[in-house]
Amino acid sequence: MKKFLTFCILILLCAYSFCACSQNNIKHYTTVDSSDVALLSLFTFDGNSESHFGLFNLGHAFLSVENISEDNLSIGKNTLSPRKTISIGTWSIKAHFGVWYNVESNYIKDFDKYNGRVSITCGVSLEDIQKINNFINFHDYWSPLNNCSNFALNLWNTIATKEETLEKPLIYSPAKLAKALKTFESFEVNRPIETEDKFHYFDGDTPKYFELEK
Repeated sequence: MKKFLTFCILILLCAYSFCACSQNNIKHYTTVDSSDVALLSLFTFDGNSESHFGLFNLGHAFLSVENISEDNLSIGKNTLSPRKTISIGTWSIKAHFGVWYNVESNYIKDFDKYNGRVSITCGVSLEDIQKINNFINFHDYWSPLNNCSNFALNLWNTIATKEETLEKPLIYSPAKLAKALKTFESFEVNRPIETEDKFHYFDGDTPKYFELEK
């Protein structure tokens, strides 16, 4: 009986080791080509570093676009100058339930928010820029179903290669997205986002600017 139990334990240990090794070896890769004009980064923050005294932060997911070309790029209805970066996310803010620009980058700059954020980055072509803009134009709204994680993941998948494409979960959450991003060999923690612009949304073609209260 003891020999049988020992044999069963060994089988279970071997099976566990095999599964663990197999999962650890499942790595994805993102790519950047010399012809790319921008970098698209997908960020997610699980909220843990900002949950205190029984108050839970459920996290946030968003994106950024960095212009690495020598020409201006149109991102949404913004003009992004060379070597500049813009952050993009959906928010349920009273002034506008939808896409906002540079909210996250200003929160990071002024308040050191989203500490521990996880991200992956890929290269973007001019054709991809048009796909990004089309997606933003048709998804400029926030709802429980089109929350920040839903918006960010689906925009990423719009231009992702097969290797870079993320699976769509039944329930979108920043914490689940963080686990998915960590399967990429190139994932980063606390990737910086430079910004020199106030956060804003667009009312038609008119930008509405706001300042963070300190």
